[in-house]
Amino acid sequence: MKIAYISRLGFADCDFPLIREMQNKSVDVTYYIQCNCWGLKGTLFNIKKQYHKAGIFPSTIYADLLEPYKKFLDLTKVKIINRTNASAYHPSTILLQLKLLRELIKEEYDVIHITYPLEKTECLLYYLHSKMVLTMHDPIPHSNNMGNRHMQQMRKLAYHLVPKMVLLNKTMLEEFCNVNNIQRTRVFVTKLGSYDCISMLEPIKILSVTVSSYILFFGGISPYKGVEYLVLAFNKISEKFPDVRLVIAGGGRVYFDKDIYEKNNNIIFINRYIDIRELASLLKGCLFTVCPYKDATQSGVLQTSFTMEVPAIVTNVGALPNPIVKYETGLVVEPCDVDALADSISYMLNNPQEVKRMKDNINSKWKPQMAWANIVDEYLKCYTAII
Repeated sequence: MKIAYISRLGFADCDFPLIREMQNKSVDVTYYIQCNCWGLKGTLFNIKKQYHKAGIFPSTIYADLLEPYKKFLDLTKVKIINRTNASAYHPSTILLQLKLLRELIKEEYDVIHITYPLEKTECLLYYLHSKMVLTMHDPIPHSNNMGNRHMQQMRKLAYHLVPKMVLLNKTMLEEFCNVNNIQRTRVFVTKLGSYDCISMLEPIKILSVTVSSYILFFGGISPYKGVEYLVLAFNKISEKFPDVRLVIAGGGRVYFDKDIYEKNNNIIFINRYIDIRELASLLKGCLFTVCPYKDATQSGVLQTSFTMEVPAIVTNVGALPNPIVKYETGLVVEPCDVDALADSISYMLNNPQEVKRMKDNINSKWKPQMAWANIVDEYLKCYTAII
């Protein structure tokens, strides 16, 4: 069985351990990573200067970035799809897609696994659609993408052409199939394992001041993340816990009134891309994380937190609560409920021994269930069905 696995920088944190386990099981898989000129930062990658040529290259063009993972992955089976022009219809972009298509045909892959619906000139790859498997990381679009007609059209095209879809949780299966009129036999359901790449890296200190006790929100700032509700909840309990800080770390436009956090000296807002080593440092030092999302399907934030043995408070949206065992690995509250969120934060801060027990439970109960070996066995069943 020969597999081409085509993905993006933003999915590297969940792709790397999956590809590693495939390699451990002697699966012949080549991992293609899309590197687009407009998005050089994402999860495990922080590309400060893009390689100057468009084309398909060995991973050595970004050798410095991949150096920490050379014992984790067989990097000779990793290729970079290096796109240097933002326009989908620029000659270099069209030529790049044709080169990729030609390579996929020449290598005679049995399965071509893509992790996002192809767009615009990428759709040339649908020439090989009968061999394709598609992972839908967000089977139901986030609220801020609901009005994106182009995205909806690309999704519909993918659902029509690709014979097998992969969902990463069971919670969204019925809604995904019903909304998109997809037969359940075409949908393969698996799960995300531990995002263990982060535990391999040497943390880099990010906080410029000494902060002994803090709770953490990390990830891109976007309206569906509900960060404003977290800030309001923290403001409610801040006087009761004067020695505790709230750290918000992530890039993106601030969409809510800045006054609600700028007036609280115990809130530290690092509004930029957070390098994976910096994130490792933040997680290593925090008490627990908070995901105050207004809507979601699932989130790699939880996988990353739990990999670092950090408990979480999450909202009851999509499959976000699935990894949480209440009072055992974290807490679940309803979305947009400031009072409930404030109460949950207070509970965690008032009960440090309970938080310690949650960390122990993550290590002893959650991690053993998140091994990638069994997950890869399930993927191989899906690939066999395609062949």
